[in-house]
Amino acid sequence: SENTVLPWSEALIECYADRWNWRYLGGLSDNTGLPWSEVLIERYAERWSWTGLSQNVGLPWSEAIIARYENQWDWERLSWNAVLPWI
Repeated sequence: SENTVLPWSEALIECYADRWNWRYLGGLSDNTGLPWSEVLIERYAERWSWTGLSQNVGLPWSEAIIARYENQWDWERLSWNAVLPWI
């Protein structure tokens, strides 16, 4: 789950969806190597660690994605994320 150099794809994630470590330290939520997209985040919204996602620099950050999941983010971790599109 934490291996950033696997040939990550949505198909690989789906194939083993019940086996991945989604939530805990070093899990998929923290992995910067995934093919991050808004579709991927939405598809597994109930499985992610939002704390992990909040600090993940690999996500396709935008004001829209921040607003869309406003109530799920860990705002303290989000405030530390140096790649956010802060204005």
